[in-house]
Amino acid sequence: MGVVNVLLAVFFLGVLPLCIGLGVCPWLGLRKGFAGTYLAGSFTEWALFQIITVPMALFKRSLDTETLAMSLALGAMCALGVWALIRGEWQNLLPRRQTDGAGVFALVLLAAGLILLSVEMARHMTLSRDDCRNVAEVVDMLRTNRMYRNDPSTGAALAQFDSDWGRDLFAPWAVYTAYLARMTGIQGTIMAHSVLPEAILVCMACAYWEIGERSFPGNTFAKAGGTLLALGLVVFGSHAAVFENVALWRIWQGKAVIAAVGIPGLYLALAPIPDRPEGWKPYMPLYLVCLACCLMSNQGILTGGLVCGAFGLVWGIRTRKIGIAMKVWAGALICAFYYGAYRVAWSVLF
Repeated sequence: MGVVNVLLAVFFLGVLPLCIGLGVCPWLGLRKGFAGTYLAGSFTEWALFQIITVPMALFKRSLDTETLAMSLALGAMCALGVWALIRGEWQNLLPRRQTDGAGVFALVLLAAGLILLSVEMARHMTLSRDDCRNVAEVVDMLRTNRMYRNDPSTGAALAQFDSDWGRDLFAPWAVYTAYLARMTGIQGTIMAHSVLPEAILVCMACAYWEIGERSFPGNTFAKAGGTLLALGLVVFGSHAAVFENVALWRIWQGKAVIAAVGIPGLYLALAPIPDRPEGWKPYMPLYLVCLACCLMSNQGILTGGLVCGAFGLVWGIRTRKIGIAMKVWAGALICAFYYGAYRVAWSVLF
């Protein structure tokens, strides 16, 4: 990679989500701060990818068309962020309280841990059949300019989708990776295995930081220490192939992003709802997270639907308000829509 490629990667994986977050946080009524803003921008970007990519892939549009459409959409969202910067929203990214010595020490340890994990993720990888298929899809899209129309193991055109390609079309995480590779000029395999994991690691740290902010507001030591502890549990849980530690050794794959960022994001979107359940605005972050989870993996479609269904049932009973349950269940309906579209497309079109 050259200097230009690195700068483009920093822009698309760092600056762009942060800028989008600055634009959408006021509309969503979300708490400001670097971690929350970056996380909100990332989920908004992924939600846009899900909305735009699935119909384009289904109706056989090229990767060039997808790239143009996504660039226009992200450019518009970025413009909102630039306007927010002009209005002075950047000041909300700065710390509001003076950090004591213990907090600074915890922050230094957290930064060192993130750097260590970042280096290890870039140097080591664990491959599987799923990973080989997904990364091969990225390379095939970049080579042929077609989305989910070739068997990447042979290069031959698909006469009809089998179960793997059909599921991937309705959870097109590979298209997101291919888009980043095309926009940065970085090879698809390098983007998937060495560049994208660094951004997902930052998102994971931001998600746990925000969970810490909800549990220990204003306590830097507790937030940094809790984030470091969560990352440590992921690291030392890697002796068994459970859902959570997939985030460490295969973080570039969609289902690993669900474990690393999607599930914490669902919690962060759902937890504040009982505090302010009136209207639709408190539920909008949940719908964005559900759309983003659908992009990541078909496991995200199932996970988002089940989590929203369970939370809606519990809070509907607890508050005795069917309206709260119905609004939370709308998130499950988003996931159910993509699952139903997959089943209909499978039986009718393919």
